[in-house]
Amino acid sequence: MSQGPPTGESSEPEAKVLHTKRLYRAVVEAVHRLDLILCNKTAYQEVFKPENISLRNKLRELCVKLMFLHPVDYGRKAEELLWRKVYYEVIQLIKTNKKHIHSRSTLECAYRTHLVAGIGFYQHLLLYIQSHYQLELQCCIDWTHVTDPLIGCKKPVSASGKEMDWAQMACHRCLVYLGDLSRYQNELAGVDTELLAERFYYQALSVAPQIGMPFNQLGTLAGSKYYNVEAMYCYLRCIQSEVSFEGAYGNLKRLYDKAAKMYHQLKKCETRKLSPGKKRCKDIKRLLVNFMYLQSLLQPKSSSVDSELTSLCQSVLEDFNLCLFYLPSSPNLSLASEDEEEYESGYAFLPDLLIFQMVIICLMCVHSLERAGSKQYSAAIAFTLALFSHLVNHVNIRLQAELEEGENPVPAFQSDGTDEPESKEPVEKEEEPDPEPPPVTPQVGEGRKSPSEEGSESEGSESSGRSCRNERSIQEKLQVLMAEGLLPAVKVFLDWLRTNPDLIIVCAQSSQSLWNRLSVLLNLLPAAGELQESGLALCPEVQDLLEGCELPDLPSSLLLPEDMALRNLPPLRAAHRRFNFDTDRPLLSTLEESVVRICCIRSFGHFIARLQGSILQFNPEVGIFVSIAQSEQESLLQQAQAQFRMAQEEARRNRLMRDMAQLRLQLEVSQLEGSLQQPKAQSAMSPYLVPDTQALCHHLPVIRQLATSGRFIVIIPRTVIDGLDLLKKEHPGARDGIRYLEAEFKKGNRYIRCQKEVGKSFERHKLKRQDADAWTLYKILDSCKQLTLAQGAGEEDPSGMVTIITGLPLDNPSVLSGPMQAALQAAAHASVDIKNVLDFYKQWKEIG
Repeated sequence: MSQGPPTGESSEPEAKVLHTKRLYRAVVEAVHRLDLILCNKTAYQEVFKPENISLRNKLRELCVKLMFLHPVDYGRKAEELLWRKVYYEVIQLIKTNKKHIHSRSTLECAYRTHLVAGIGFYQHLLLYIQSHYQLELQCCIDWTHVTDPLIGCKKPVSASGKEMDWAQMACHRCLVYLGDLSRYQNELAGVDTELLAERFYYQALSVAPQIGMPFNQLGTLAGSKYYNVEAMYCYLRCIQSEVSFEGAYGNLKRLYDKAAKMYHQLKKCETRKLSPGKKRCKDIKRLLVNFMYLQSLLQPKSSSVDSELTSLCQSVLEDFNLCLFYLPSSPNLSLASEDEEEYESGYAFLPDLLIFQMVIICLMCVHSLERAGSKQYSAAIAFTLALFSHLVNHVNIRLQAELEEGENPVPAFQSDGTDEPESKEPVEKEEEPDPEPPPVTPQVGEGRKSPSEEGSESEGSESSGRSCRNERSIQEKLQVLMAEGLLPAVKVFLDWLRTNPDLIIVCAQSSQSLWNRLSVLLNLLPAAGELQESGLALCPEVQDLLEGCELPDLPSSLLLPEDMALRNLPPLRAAHRRFNFDTDRPLLSTLEESVVRICCIRSFGHFIARLQGSILQFNPEVGIFVSIAQSEQESLLQQAQAQFRMAQEEARRNRLMRDMAQLRLQLEVSQLEGSLQQPKAQSAMSPYLVPDTQALCHHLPVIRQLATSGRFIVIIPRTVIDGLDLLKKEHPGARDGIRYLEAEFKKGNRYIRCQKEVGKSFERHKLKRQDADAWTLYKILDSCKQLTLAQGAGEEDPSGMVTIITGLPLDNPSVLSGPMQAALQAAAHASVDIKNVLDFYKQWKEIG
């Protein structure tokens, strides 16, 4: 503080120079007096005395006068002194002496007032700077100075270019200070200003996107949330900004050190049997801690062992795949055996924003390794592409599940016994698919059908006409796509891939599963023609984008929230060259944003279809994307059939994997993908149970217990529903069963599902007349075969997957009728177990 003020310009009036010097001396004197107060051991008791508050107020006024009198030479210095001496040092003093300050004491009250006063001051200063320099920050921040409409014109601004630059950056710093003050407020009991602090920091980034400091503050605000992954994302964004903040490097290193400790602690922990809720939390903790530790190893200066790196990459990928199955619990789905306390110690699912951040962390990691010429670059690329492949697969799983649930309503029970139970059969038979893929007839103007649409039509529809159904399905599909929170991450990753065509070509063969999954996603998305014909009310900019979305290069680009969030990110710099972030962009609705996202993803499909190496091909006559293996088929019909077959197999396997994850069986991800080698005690218990009519009529309480255990998924075939309908007039147990199933279907209980008859089967009309029980068993067996097929043809033995639980006694099969014995043999041949419901229940209770 001893040095004098900077020398003023010779052209300035002497009076102004003298005034500036006097102000500067007064500031130095006030700062000196405040420093003397802070030197005392009991300073925390002194700072809120009236005379000291008055001194800080005087310093604040002097600093404001100084910064506006001479903004170029003194503005930044005055800002810094004002923040540090009037607000920050007082805050640090109180935080250091926290043990001396009791809750609800006079001192704590004064501290709270100090923070509130600071927020009020900086909001006022922010408005004043905008007003004084007529800044246009309407697109960046909430607190904008609006010109008085009665005046109708702005005041002329006589400020120089340097002064305007200072004013813009002063607004940025005001927003950072507001964020800091809100963050300090958030640390106090009874105050929740975390979202407000976050908003201030992001607005500071909007005003000056090149400055990384707000990301550092966001990392501090995130704390240890999600085992430090969120904070790591923020510190990496700060470091990779044009103007990084030095402190972020140390903050990130501390996080990496913590991750290493937690990783080794987790490895030492013994694996004991956990309840489903705790198991989920532990899986997610293991994933996030391992992911953090992996990122610490994938650094340019890291000296990790290749074998450890490979093993860790594999572990993280397996856990990532597993944890993406854990979805937020719906209000209808409650597990009575799980207490709420089990979730308090961890996280039960990965939010979409966290997954987005994990994907961006991978891109930042790849970018820094490439720039450093590190040998770990290839490992990072392989890991990132594999992680993205899992992400695309889970987007497919979620979209297919939502589309199926929306398009395949559970069949209602018949209201009275006069209706023929088989009255709807002709409609269902007509649209049932053969075991072979259904024939696809390309028609001009019909538009492409996604695998899920094709599957839903085959499962029966009550609609009056196909055109009406297609119109509805586009609206329904867009609702599903709008709600899918992982699509922004997919769009951003594809933007990055588009700017790295060499990488796509090099990895074409090794990443075949990624391209297969991507082709499924592309075919799930509606084409431009379908969107244009749907009559959606879209703004002109989005309609123009639709015109070119089926081209390899989008003729124009509209900014999406994910693009704004990643502005100035080095890995996406090439992709963002086509955007103009500074011009006013149209305010898009959620629907319009979803359509733009679809356009970008579809355009990428056409982009890679054009690349050499035939990664994907687009078949314009059928309107679908096909992968390399499918494009080798000779005819268009065979190509379409191959694509639909692959999509159906993916959907079947994905449904199985989703169900198994919902049951939280103690399986590794490799087992989830097909092997199903369960522990010995569990191997006798199938995940899928199919009760017959007798079991539901006579043993409904047992079925209820099995369904609410969270250990099984109970499948109710259409045949069983029809059987209950036939018995409901004469058997009260059938009526109870119907009421129970109707209630569960209405709630959407994931553990009890209705299965329509799918695939062709022998009707066995003669057998139906001779032995109704045997006929029913054959029909249930046909339904069970679909579940075993879901495991995928030619893979591991699916035996033990499905058990039919019957109310019939099976102690002595020799006393059963000939047709019934033949049905039991057919079940054994199809790898389907049949057990008496009470025997199965007893066995389950013994295993525990």
